Amino acid sequence: KKTPAPPFTTSTLQQEASRKLSFNARRTMKAAQELYEGVEIPDMGAVGIITYMRTDSLRISDEAKAAAAQMIESTYGKEYLPSKPRVFKSKNNAQDAHEAIRPTIITLTPEKVKSALSGDQYKLYKLIWDRFIASQMKNAELDVLSADIACGDYIFKSSEYVVSFKGYMLAYDDSDDETQPKNKLPELSEGDKLTKESLESKQNFTDPPAHYTEGSLIKFLEEKGIGRPSTYAQTITTIVSRGYVKRDKKALVSTPLGEATVALMKKNFPEIVDYKFTANVETDLDKIARGEETMTEVLSDFYDDLSKTLEKAQESIKDN
Repeated sequence: KKTPAPPFTTSTLQQEASRKLSFNARRTMKAAQELYEGVEIPDMGAVGIITYMRTDSLRISDEAKAAAAQMIESTYGKEYLPSKPRVFKSKNNAQDAHEAIRPTIITLTPEKVKSALSGDQYKLYKLIWDRFIASQMKNAELDVLSADIACGDYIFKSSEYVVSFKGYMLAYDDSDDETQPKNKLPELSEGDKLTKESLESKQNFTDPPAHYTEGSLIKFLEEKGIGRPSTYAQTITTIVSRGYVKRDKKALVSTPLGEATVALMKKNFPEIVDYKFTANVETDLDKIARGEETMTEVLSDFYDDLSKTLEKAQESIKDN
């Protein structure tokens, strides 16, 4: 059984828009902002057709779940509804003020509003609408066949699968071509004697890690707790506009200026360029929000350390 992905958060929307639509983060957030602020829908006027697009919560209102269930039943049939609405658990550090990104009016299907939207708006709205509907549908069911083939002291493995019940995949195709079995297995029974058709010897070399794309960089930032949903797109825009990285098709490639800047920062400000720095700042901000620390205490501790580090750095850079 294959479970549908949850509705979008800011980071997963940016990652999926990069993967499926080749949108960079800024382009994604521009279209999302327009969909949220309102588009002119015939006979309705200006309507915001998605919920707030800066969120890391997976919470969905009961009203939205009920509306999705009605849409699924009327479009695909009752057999595509799970026995009870799905609930997705947000990450522990998620700020739960806003719901996940979803359509505000489920009955406004992408095709109904297509004429009112620009090309980018339509593509992104369809992505959001399809993903949300799929998240409330039944699992897909796959018939999987795996074969272990003994050859002397070695075991060769192969597998294939067939989709026996599409479930949520009727609404949203989240398959990755790289994970699909490449070969279709013939009819096999346990104990069959197989004949070798060919034997190929290949030498493989380990490739260096691939450059980040915008999608994979955003995923990394989220995993490390660096920044918040509202800052991912601006972070990428900043490092590109300052010349620290350049775009090479989908890849983000470091420049000599970027490498020199990182080396300088690592040498003089190791605490600030540590992956845990912004995550720790977020923790401190949460403590202020809960009343466990005051703003003055947090800022004083930060400034005292920073001012000493700056003095040392200025002397070091001056000497060099």
